[in-house]
Amino acid sequence: MSWIKQGLRFSGVANILKFNRPQYVAALFVALAAAFFLGMVESRAWALVAGLILAGTVYLSIASLLASWWIYDLSGLYGFGWLERCMTLTPSHIVRIHAGFDEAGAALKSRFPESKHDSLDFYDPLRHREASIEKARLDRRKDPECRPVSTDTFGLQDESADLIVLFLAAHEIRDAAERRIFFAEVERILVKKGRVVLVEHLRDPANMLVFGPGFLHFWSENEWRTCAASAGLQSSLSFRITPFVKVFVFGKVKI
Repeated sequence: MSWIKQGLRFSGVANILKFNRPQYVAALFVALAAAFFLGMVESRAWALVAGLILAGTVYLSIASLLASWWIYDLSGLYGFGWLERCMTLTPSHIVRIHAGFDEAGAALKSRFPESKHDSLDFYDPLRHREASIEKARLDRRKDPECRPVSTDTFGLQDESADLIVLFLAAHEIRDAAERRIFFAEVERILVKKGRVVLVEHLRDPANMLVFGPGFLHFWSENEWRTCAASAGLQSSLSFRITPFVKVFVFGKVKI
């Protein structure tokens, strides 16, 4: 595997720990408390409860970190080589829409240096409250090219973008009606033969297995397809990058 030749990488999983530190600290305390209780209790029933809590907490902590390492450090997700499967032509205008933590920007600029790039931040602290995203926004370096927008107004001309990238961010739009308005605005700025590339974790068994209750923060595949269809976007392609992340390609017409 190429990652063996390049050496082990941990930057992705390090970000997961950094931006979700309170959850992992809480899990550590729960595990320690359960272990202490397990050593003190005499009742078999309570010992079983404590043992299950201890085992579950340790399992989910380790499983989520291993899955994150696979996804963000080993899979090639951030290399964007997989993007070639999503398009037939080099895009002239790429629009990245995110929640203030633009994880795709550097790679896409490097891969498409001749293209025009726009970075749009839809994050509204009154509507999209998520502690990890707020930490990520504070942690990132200020991007002078990033423009704040709302989910219903991007400030771009009709049919002006031929590649729109929604990379691990659209799930932060928690309201169903707002998601549909957002996709309608995505459709408005997309050229007729352009492509929308949506990359997301899903609310599915694979993510539940490694992220536990955290998988409820994601949306189902059916929800994303419904959002796209409500805006008149058709599904052209979908594929997985690891069992935990799926890429959807939508367009006004199928190609």
